[in-house]
Amino acid sequence: MITSCPVCKKKKFAALYEELSIVKCSCGHVFYNGPLDAEEIREIYGKDYFNGEEYINYVLDKEVIQRNFKERLKRVIKYSSKGELLEIGSAYGFFLDLAKESFNTTGFEICDDAVQYANNKLNLNVHCGDFLKEEVNQDFYDVACMYDCIEHLVNPEDFVEKINASLKKGGILVITTGDINRFIPRIRKSKWRLIHPPSHIHYFSKKTLCMLLERYGFKILSVKYPGIWRSNSVLLGTLFGSNLFTRNFPGYFWINTFDIIEVISRKI
Repeated sequence: MITSCPVCKKKKFAALYEELSIVKCSCGHVFYNGPLDAEEIREIYGKDYFNGEEYINYVLDKEVIQRNFKERLKRVIKYSSKGELLEIGSAYGFFLDLAKESFNTTGFEICDDAVQYANNKLNLNVHCGDFLKEEVNQDFYDVACMYDCIEHLVNPEDFVEKINASLKKGGILVITTGDINRFIPRIRKSKWRLIHPPSHIHYFSKKTLCMLLERYGFKILSVKYPGIWRSNSVLLGTLFGSNLFTRNFPGYFWINTFDIIEVISRKI
């Protein structure tokens, strides 16, 4: 169990969704506070996670995923357009594959199948392992990215602290995650689509994510709620609970539910 809030370090929490062991700190941060076995959590993120569990078929959806990453990369380049870029939770390397045109890229990912694909198919430099346990150059990177990653981490504050140490002064950190304080999560409550512990452990808001970043030496530069492109095959696969007959269904659409936050910050 998590003994102290990663945002404010207080140790007393109130039950929010008791049936899911989800609690809320007085600072506003929401998180899962049930059993957390490191090995069991690691096993969640195997090949099946990207193929039938969390995602219908991540690799087959590459075109649409990279369409979203192209927009994210444009926003990164507004603040830093060259140098060394680090991505934590790089999955199959689809963002790094685009970013390598502008940056020297490095990734960290715990799914072995994803790492093999990124390195062998896309010729990327992705390490299979826990970022916190790996030796990383200090004051080295110009940009660090965690896209849809921070919610999965048992101790996100340790990642933010280590990222700060690995960035040059003035380096950029980009994070996307769900915002539990937006309209849809408030209406859906425990049925919000992003609430599914223990794969999603932390549920940040604009307030708590900015508090965490500022606590570890970052200045907030931008807060946005960008929309995303989704493929029709993923939509149909989700609706029917299977991608057996829909995986090759053509086309995609744009949607914005305004509950996914993107925060860009700078190391002070």
